[in-house]
Amino acid sequence: MEAARWYEMVAELGDATAQRETGLSYCPGKGASQDYVKAARWYKMAAKQGDAIAQREMGHAYYLGKGVSQGCVKAARWYKVAAGKGDATA
Repeated sequence: MEAARWYEMVAELGDATAQRETGLSYCPGKGASQDYVKAARWYKMAAKQGDAIAQREMGHAYYLGKGVSQGCVKAARWYKVAAGKGDATA
């Protein structure tokens, strides 16, 4: 809980890694209340800064429709961007 709070404070300052980690805490509700909308919002901020893991997570969010409207085309776009950055899982 404490780590998630610190990550979010740093995320608000614009740090992409902290934004991704904040999203990762909201998605499963680990360290923060489960909130897919907040998770997707934080992932998107980090993804736009080039964080490959956040880009992959945006792909997952769109593929599953968690926190965003489900959309396979958007999911595929984010997966492609993440894969282009070397994320083998994407």
